[in-house]
Amino acid sequence: MFAPRAATGRPRSTRADVADHFRTLDAFHIPDKRGASVTRILVDGEDAVVLAEVSQTVKVTGRAYSFPVALHVTAEDGLIIRYHVYEDSLTVAQTLADEGMHNSSTTGSNE
Repeated sequence: MFAPRAATGRPRSTRADVADHFRTLDAFHIPDKRGASVTRILVDGEDAVVLAEVSQTVKVTGRAYSFPVALHVTAEDGLIIRYHVYEDSLTVAQTLADEGMHNSSTTGSNE
């Protein structure tokens, strides 16, 4: 399920957009209190899929949460040229909204 107003859950198509995505994650979370448990990596030519459970801790409140994620990465000439994230963005959006950190000014709206 896609939560269109989640700060991290909007489409991004440029290197700058992707860099902004990770800066946004860092702004909301405690870097030393995050992690991922990879359950499977599948590779087929230039494509790879990573299945994992991600854990984050909200900076403002210290509230920890986790969600499943699948990453589809395509590499060409040693560079990642495609990075698709499939996550439980509803859990992320609800956690950030519950903590008063939901910021519609950084997101698009489907309303």
